[in-house]
Amino acid sequence: GSNKLQVLIVAAGYDTLTWRLALEYPDVNFIELDHPATGRAKINALRNVCSKRTKEENIKNDTVVVSAHNSAQIPQSLYFCHKAVNEESTSLKQALANDLVNSHSGRNETSALQYNIPTAVVVEGLTFYLTEEENRSLFQQLGDLFGCQGSIVAFNFFNLDSYGRPTNPNTQKKALFSSFVTTFMKYKVKVFGEPFKWGIEPDKLPSFFHETGWRLIPSTLPFATFGDDLDYTVMMGIEYEATVEWIAQ
Repeated sequence: GSNKLQVLIVAAGYDTLTWRLALEYPDVNFIELDHPATGRAKINALRNVCSKRTKEENIKNDTVVVSAHNSAQIPQSLYFCHKAVNEESTSLKQALANDLVNSHSGRNETSALQYNIPTAVVVEGLTFYLTEEENRSLFQQLGDLFGCQGSIVAFNFFNLDSYGRPTNPNTQKKALFSSFVTTFMKYKVKVFGEPFKWGIEPDKLPSFFHETGWRLIPSTLPFATFGDDLDYTVMMGIEYEATVEWIAQ
């Protein structure tokens, strides 16, 4: 196609980011990759919302003003891939090659995904549920598929302490019960079958990506001060955020 950029969301969950952005940027293809159970529930919810809003707009069509963010339209440039990657030896490429469905038409349109154009990949809320080996494999596969000038991967990650709890010295200084909260988080996700498996000290990220083809983009908010300006009641400061760019030839 003529698209110069595409966006891939890995483990999108119930976030409506791609739906909102696809309405705002119709010339960009947005692809979501997620587990079949989560994906099907999300599609049904989006269609129900669109159907309800369409009925409401038809009733009030003389006065309604529809903006990009409240439109009842399902974007034509939004695609879903519902496949459990790493189960039954399914690779990222195999999942995206065989199960790419257009959210608007419901048809399988694998040609919507291209491997030779700049791609913005978002991996949010996933790395800490994968092992170090699985994370390396994920970034390796992303490089194999989308490694070209202009491609980036934005992701978040934990720094786990010796007890396997998310930690950030800057938030610990402010949150009186930070150890209690992070301990609760650790065991809560473990009970639900999704324990934290990987964390890394922020200053070790460059070495993690050494010889992978990806390079850490310096952040305007240094890791050393990340979370330092947050109110003590905000626990989101324990999730670090980073972006890498493709530099390999």
